[in-house]
Amino acid sequence: KSKPLELIIALKDIVKIVADKNINEEIASSHQAVEEVLAESLYRFSNVLNNLEDLFKEEKIDLKGSLLYNTIRSALNSIIVPFEGDPINGIQIMGLLESRSLDFKHILFLSANDDSLPNISIDSSFIPFTIRKAYNLTTIERKIAVFAYYFYRLLQHSESIHFLYNATSSDTKPKEMSRFIQQLRIETNKEFKYNSISCGINSPKEKVLSFNREQQHIDKILKKSETKFLSPTYINDYLNCQLKFFFKQIIGLTLSQEFDEEMQDNVFGTIFHDCAKQFYNEIIEKTNTREITKKDIELHSKNIKRIVDENFEIEYLKIKQRKTPKIEYNQIQNIKKEILIKYLRKLIEIDKNYAPFNIIAMEEGFDKTLEIEGKEIKLGGYIDRIDLKFNADGDAIVRVLDYKTNNYEKKEVRLDQIFFNDDILKKRNDYFFQAFFYSWLIKNNPKFQALIPQINYFTIKPEILYIKTSTIENQTSDIYLLNDDKGRRLIDDFDEIYQYFEENLTSCLKDILSLDNNSTYNQNKNDCEYCDFHSVCY
Repeated sequence: KSKPLELIIALKDIVKIVADKNINEEIASSHQAVEEVLAESLYRFSNVLNNLEDLFKEEKIDLKGSLLYNTIRSALNSIIVPFEGDPINGIQIMGLLESRSLDFKHILFLSANDDSLPNISIDSSFIPFTIRKAYNLTTIERKIAVFAYYFYRLLQHSESIHFLYNATSSDTKPKEMSRFIQQLRIETNKEFKYNSISCGINSPKEKVLSFNREQQHIDKILKKSETKFLSPTYINDYLNCQLKFFFKQIIGLTLSQEFDEEMQDNVFGTIFHDCAKQFYNEIIEKTNTREITKKDIELHSKNIKRIVDENFEIEYLKIKQRKTPKIEYNQIQNIKKEILIKYLRKLIEIDKNYAPFNIIAMEEGFDKTLEIEGKEIKLGGYIDRIDLKFNADGDAIVRVLDYKTNNYEKKEVRLDQIFFNDDILKKRNDYFFQAFFYSWLIKNNPKFQALIPQINYFTIKPEILYIKTSTIENQTSDIYLLNDDKGRRLIDDFDEIYQYFEENLTSCLKDILSLDNNSTYNQNKNDCEYCDFHSVCY
């Protein structure tokens, strides 16, 4: 979190410490050239940092994060350290162009990769390649030909030649031997000997991390329960990985948040939730009733683009009140906006088929208490949407709907998979726990009952609506419970699993508040791949 100037000054101090402290004294005593090269490198390193410091001061540049890192790295990568050698004795270090009129018995090419040999940079020019070619202007082909001439001329009087090249490729930069070496292998009858040199890398031992639970940790959990509530995300973190729970919820470690033009999934989801809430709130305010009909949805659908624009500015661009007449978005932002519009249209088309229904609550907070070892633990969360509909028999169905906007889609779950990692699938499911948690939350809840005082008996039905994969013809909001015989049945009444859920939730909370056992990390590495704290454990 240091300022750019502070970081540059700190780097300068490090260079000064290295220069003052002769760390290469033992090597330098046997070869004076090493000391000279080190001194020259540090001198040029210091000059670049001085130039950066002056530039940042004069222009008042304030860069952060990866942009600052890349700026400093790019400046340091441009450093070239010249070598001087005795023309009669020792090793001569030079570039290929400096060897134009010289012959050597023994030659060692240190950088014989194709991006270094030939080392040709493409000049920026307004003249197209075809015009340069037609008028015999210099082209890259000509430069490569000149480079090839110097290369072959240097080899003609040599007795031994060694080429060193890097065969390790990265995702963005493939590494291969120079095209000149390939030509030599094919065109000459000379014997080539190959030696592969690699570093023996020993896999680091797996870190077995755990933490001893202390009373202060338990007190922090109890304090959170008193001041707010324990959310389904809070409990999911514990069930997925106790170590992640410790880092995130107890210590409070978080990743630094930077502005991201591509928009993270959680931000995208938040904007969609806000858009859906505003869309139906405007209908409720206009009609002065919570009943949503197909006609209401059709009449209000013309406002979708405006609603997305407003929430996009508020949540993503953090603009509470626009002062400029119009905001110009980049291409990525425009694409994200179009996707949001598409998703919102899809939601209201699905709801048109489900209408009429009554909106009971949207993004509404509910809480409930459980007694654990004589302590009142408050649990709660914000539910995306609760609506009410009467079926053909006149029975009231309260639907607890949770929106999901990412790529994941799963409609089936085993009962024991809600709280525990499955031996076969190796993964418990956060989404189902969250949907069932919200259904448990409003069951026998006075606040919720007050929202529908005229309804004495109703059925609670948890649902997850996967916006991205849902279609009007194939709505995927229903949840199915897998049976031992590999069959499945629709969960249309939460009462069927209410007792099981509450018993296991109580057991989970007892474990969270227990001092008897230590907490360790999740043994399943697949779950850790995208964890924010992956580098700590592996």
